[in-house]
Amino acid sequence: MKRGNRDFFEKKLIENIKLSLQKTDFEMEKIQRLPGRLIVRIKNEKNLTPPETQKIKETLANVFGLVNFSFAEECSQNIKTIKKTALEILKRKLKTENWPVSFQSRGLKFKVETKRSEKNFPLNSQEINEQVGDYLLKNFKVSYRQRNKKIGQMPIKVNLENPQLTVFIEIAGGKTFLYSEKLPGPGGLPVGVSGRAVSLISGGIDSPVASYLAMKRGLELVFAHFHSFPYTNQASIKKVEKLVETLKKFQTKAHLYLIPFANIQKEIFLKTLPSFRIILYRRMMLRLAEQIAQKENCQALLTGDNLGQVSSQTLNNLAVIEKAITLPLLRPLLCYDKEEIIEKAKEIKTYDISILPHDDCCTRFLPTHPSTKADPVKIAKMEEKLEINSLTKEALLKTEIIKIK
Repeated sequence: MKRGNRDFFEKKLIENIKLSLQKTDFEMEKIQRLPGRLIVRIKNEKNLTPPETQKIKETLANVFGLVNFSFAEECSQNIKTIKKTALEILKRKLKTENWPVSFQSRGLKFKVETKRSEKNFPLNSQEINEQVGDYLLKNFKVSYRQRNKKIGQMPIKVNLENPQLTVFIEIAGGKTFLYSEKLPGPGGLPVGVSGRAVSLISGGIDSPVASYLAMKRGLELVFAHFHSFPYTNQASIKKVEKLVETLKKFQTKAHLYLIPFANIQKEIFLKTLPSFRIILYRRMMLRLAEQIAQKENCQALLTGDNLGQVSSQTLNNLAVIEKAITLPLLRPLLCYDKEEIIEKAKEIKTYDISILPHDDCCTRFLPTHPSTKADPVKIAKMEEKLEINSLTKEALLKTEIIKIK
């Protein structure tokens, strides 16, 4: 980003913001780029209702690349106007918040915080803070009430170390922007700046979290799920659709490939040693996902593998499995503890879906004692017994593609 690439990142972020707002029926009127800032103007923004404002907050809170965002009031670069606008913001904030009477009687601790990117403004940041703060102290008059009865005048005082409310002032782009709240964004990089990958998503806890972490680093994902229908019910399919629908809020679109895997499992069951079945299953899954990646112009595959969590995820087995493909295989959760993964799943709202009961395709024909140290030579010999090309071709022909809305 420091070598002339910032423009590429910001343009992608602007595109993602625009598409995210359009999905929630809001249209961006225009956007102004400032150093480290984007000024987004929404059509009919002055007539937004509180529910609409909340909807915008929820939308932008999921746009990767945003560290924080605010609903700002705009005014001219005139200190008198700035003071009056700051007072209105302070009054409006106190009226819209449901402050307890005990707080109102004790009073409000506040501070003013200014950023001034235009150095030709006649006052520096500290002088603006002092003048606006002094104006607020002298002119703030808000009554506090109990049961609609006026009790008294709410006092206010400056507290720079531990304020209950901050009036933020930014002087930039020929205008002044004031606001009282910084809302956290998810951070990370705008989705799409790091390329595209196919995420092998199951109905479990790990793969949705791995997908989230990949999107946070700017990867746009296509999702692939392997199922054993009709030998298992469709619960896993419905469950994965819900997971992808939940993850879609972090990128502007999502395609889910539903790949039938039962016939491949049967072939492996009939023609290979039981202890190596899981390894062979996963190698076949990667081959199929790689073909989808080529079709979707993806540069990598992604799994929720976690080192040592199950028998197929020993270091030796992971190495044998990934040799089935030529594309890079990304494993964002490789060194995470399970509790860390669960905590993140709860945070991104996939955990409650993931723990719903379902039949995993890998539990079909599961060996009693799977190998933890697969021999690549033995694996190669067993795969010679399989009609790999015809099996993958048949599975891809029967694959269903769902566009998640």
